[in-house]
Amino acid sequence: NKSKVAAVLGVSRRNLIRKCQEYQL
Repeated sequence: NKSKVAAVLGVSRRNLIRKCQEYQL
């Protein structure tokens, strides 16, 4: 369970970073 939650959080964080980079461009 913990690993699954950590994976989901990592994906969400990666998506947020990608969105921020898109807005900067």
